Amino acid sequence: MKKPEGYLNLIEEVKKMPSISTKSAEKISLSFLNMGKTHAKNILDSMIDYIYRINKCKECNAIIEGAILCDICIDLSRDNSKLCIVGDFNNLLKIEETGIYDGKYFILEFDLKPNIKIIDDEKQKILQLLIDRINVNEVEEILILLDFTITGELTSYFLKNNLKKEFTNIKLYRPGIGMPINSSIDYIDNESLEWSIKNKKEF
Repeated sequence: MKKPEGYLNLIEEVKKMPSISTKSAEKISLSFLNMGKTHAKNILDSMIDYIYRINKCKECNAIIEGAILCDICIDLSRDNSKLCIVGDFNNLLKIEETGIYDGKYFILEFDLKPNIKIIDDEKQKILQLLIDRINVNEVEEILILLDFTITGELTSYFLKNNLKKEFTNIKLYRPGIGMPINSSIDYIDNESLEWSIKNKKEF
């Protein structure tokens, strides 16, 4: 028996989401079918509402609603000379939970895969946006706080090399003790994350 075309199309679209395998896409697609049309429609309506109401901060890429800049970027009590580079919005929220960091953020929104030596245009645009942000805010200190995974490490060194070419006087840091190898920031307890930020080391 052949799989219906509509079912296959949904699987292909779901697979385009980050970290979603074919098997996971099939399970998600079946869940939509099994939950009933009313429930599925409510989810889809919420997604459409989310897409049109939510946008990104023009300076740091944080998710916001009904504004141009996020609360952190407009907060005058934050130290403009400090910038923390994180992988995604959830990482930013995780760090904010610790209350330890008083600088600004930049959400990178990408990581590099092994054996890929050329980055695409979209990643180049994000990198340029980061460089512009550093110049405008006269940043003096950058903390690169990405996952301690293979892709996170590759991306961290990519940033280090590019930023050192652009800025010779800026100090670069990485988290210190407290971040286990092959760990994701999302799953590190707040105490360990706070300790690693307090004990950051030069990169």
